[in-house]
Amino acid sequence: MTQPIDYQGQRVLLTGAASGIGRALAAELAARGAHPLLTDINAQAAEEAAQALRAAGLQADARGLDVRDGQAWQQLIEETWERAPIDLFFNNAGIGQLGLMRDLSPQDWQVCLDVNLHGMVHGVQAVYPRMLARKRGRIVLTASLSGLVPTPGLGPYTLCKHAMVGLAGCLRAEAAVHGVSVHAVCPGFVATGILQSMPCVKLPASAAGALVEAAGGAIPIDQAVASILAGLEADEPLIVFPEGARKAVRAFQHAPERYHARNLVVAQQLEAARQP
Repeated sequence: MTQPIDYQGQRVLLTGAASGIGRALAAELAARGAHPLLTDINAQAAEEAAQALRAAGLQADARGLDVRDGQAWQQLIEETWERAPIDLFFNNAGIGQLGLMRDLSPQDWQVCLDVNLHGMVHGVQAVYPRMLARKRGRIVLTASLSGLVPTPGLGPYTLCKHAMVGLAGCLRAEAAVHGVSVHAVCPGFVATGILQSMPCVKLPASAAGALVEAAGGAIPIDQAVASILAGLEADEPLIVFPEGARKAVRAFQHAPERYHARNLVVAQQLEAARQP
């Protein structure tokens, strides 16, 4: 059942909030009366995003944060909690990475794991105990459709997003006992800059187009934000969108051999684009 959420006066912490989904979520929540804290490894970009909201008469703060640094996480949360507890936490920061697994070095794996996996764990470890003690709060982990179905060319990314979905499922049950709700957001491709900026290993950046095309295209950011907030109001454990992403999950669950055939075509396209 859908239950409207009153964001008026709520304190919201968002990572990866200088651009993309994080920035768009911050803007929408501020417009609904929340007070977002935008964090990003690019502190200047986060501050500029917050300034834009303040210029529009909305509340917003910004801080630089490297999600890979567990100590920086603890310091941020201690300082933030002294002023006001966090009501809503969007663990959103992440990076993409494109490459066939035969070409990935240990360093390639580590870069992805540090941000997409360890960064997410650091955030949960810093925020969850305080929400638990308060017996209220909401944690939203930005995973991906790749956290529910395998995606050729995105091996480390897919591993991390599967881990996020698994963690969210475990934490949701444990947290509910204490009045804290947990959600995993699993979108298909969203029209952000991640596809253009992600590192590619022996593949041209244009090869990402094969993945997007196979998924039915990328949806606008505003549509993604609307779907996320609607999922929160419906208290969905897994917020999966758009409909093409939900169809992909059903196909993988009920006809895995057909889904493998689709993935095989994508893998062949990536191999054909591979650079020596």
